[in-house]
Amino acid sequence: QGPPVTVPGGLTQAHLAPIAARLWKSVLSWIAFHPDEVSSLVDTNGQTALHHACLFKAPAYIVQNLLYAAPEAAAVANHDGELPIHWAIRVSAPNEIILLLLEAYPPSGIIADHSGLSPLDLVWDRNFEQLEKITSNHQLEQNRAWQRLMTFLQFNQYSGGITTTTTTTHQQQHQQQHTKFRTLHATMYAVASSQGTCPAFISFVRFVMRRYSEQALQRDEHGDTPLLVALSKKPHRSNHAYFTIMIQELLTMCPRLIRLQNRRGRCPLVVALANGHSWEHGVRALFQAEPRSIHEVD
Repeated sequence: QGPPVTVPGGLTQAHLAPIAARLWKSVLSWIAFHPDEVSSLVDTNGQTALHHACLFKAPAYIVQNLLYAAPEAAAVANHDGELPIHWAIRVSAPNEIILLLLEAYPPSGIIADHSGLSPLDLVWDRNFEQLEKITSNHQLEQNRAWQRLMTFLQFNQYSGGITTTTTTTHQQQHQQQHTKFRTLHATMYAVASSQGTCPAFISFVRFVMRRYSEQALQRDEHGDTPLLVALSKKPHRSNHAYFTIMIQELLTMCPRLIRLQNRRGRCPLVVALANGHSWEHGVRALFQAEPRSIHEVD
């Protein structure tokens, strides 16, 4: 990611005043002539110039240049645990800004601050009442807030999907790969990789389970069901409790999942054990759902 930010309090009012005044030419000059300061200075609250640029709704070319000078800044949290993307979401930054921040630090959409809120939580909490009223998934997927939520999931390093091949003719034959994004699979991967325990995130996961229940038995391109996807990654220590709750609710929704193996012939219990899940945090729920799986071999 590059050198860490090293000078707390070094980002002073002299640096921040042009950002607050939206004097973007001056800001651009500072970035161009002092990239070392962009990458090494934070204010007294641990905030980078990128935090402040997001707060004051800097245009995309400013954010882009800040990230060029200091790509690691997208991963720097302030003293409250907030990344620049938290601030961008709070001020309703346009998608172009959000995409720049996600490209610089892909997991940032689901990383929680010290109050337990991730950017995904912020977007869901602001829009869930409107989204709950949408009756069809087709309409849901046209909604801008929902599209932003899906963008967070897509950047969260989940690589599964269903790959199909089509052939087109343009002077010669070309093979084009199309990977179908599966909302439930990506959400369960986020359940394992999230670092927060915010009720908003649990509400979001339950919403996805209801709206995309038909995906529960589907396999992604790796042959994994949503349950196997969740168990393929050891959950962050801060979310063990709600990870177990989500696993239990997924199994309640679709009990057959407990019997479906991955391509290596491993059942969910074996997958959980192989990836470091503990008895209290997932393994107990899997064993209680299917005690016979303890005797299975791959």
